[in-house]
Amino acid sequence: MTFILMGAFFLASGIGSIDLYVVLKANIELFQKYGMAVIDDGALTQLGEILGTLALSILCFVIFIVCERIVVDHLTATLRKVADELPN
Repeated sequence: MTFILMGAFFLASGIGSIDLYVVLKANIELFQKYGMAVIDDGALTQLGEILGTLALSILCFVIFIVCERIVVDHLTATLRKVADELPN
């Protein structure tokens, strides 16, 4: 189950990160070029959505790392157990 969650959160993190830098850069350049006039056109709302997507992508990546840690700890504990059972 952990492995499935790990894959799902990795996929979610990747999907959220695709082209995020380019879109954020374009939004910031829009603010720099036209100033505060773009707020009326919805650029501030778009910037908030971009930052929300960024935060969600980071959260998904952190959950992926936690799942990875659980899987690695489980595998290494199993290997230690098998190694302890071997005759010296």
